[in-house]
Amino acid sequence: MPLVPETYVPVLLKRKARRLRATTGIAAYWAPPFQLMMFDRMALLLNLWTALILGILYLAFQAFPIIFRDQRGFDMQSTGQTFLGIGFGMILAISSQPFWNRLFEREATMHGGRAPPETRLIMGKLGGVLVPFG
Repeated sequence: MPLVPETYVPVLLKRKARRLRATTGIAAYWAPPFQLMMFDRMALLLNLWTALILGILYLAFQAFPIIFRDQRGFDMQSTGQTFLGIGFGMILAISSQPFWNRLFEREATMHGGRAPPETRLIMGKLGGVLVPFG
């Protein structure tokens, strides 16, 4: 395949940035975020997923008082307690982070100091199943 020129835009941009960094000595040549999203489907899908999850979370902050106070007749204290589930879920997720860090370090050790990118997918697969339950 040495006679076939590279046409994949992200690879070409990386090569151009590497060449510009080498010739100018300026380390600031990186792909802009929107250009990265346009040409890298995985970055776009991860951004869309994050936007969906955060949108649902922020909608819950607005909807809980309307649902529980106005429609269900909860008083102010009981309405505030409805947010405890979100807080508990966040604390549970944060407290599981040391486990994921140890897993990542173990994988990095097994692969010569650099873990494969797929290692993060283990956490993503579990989170993809648990997020809808939240």
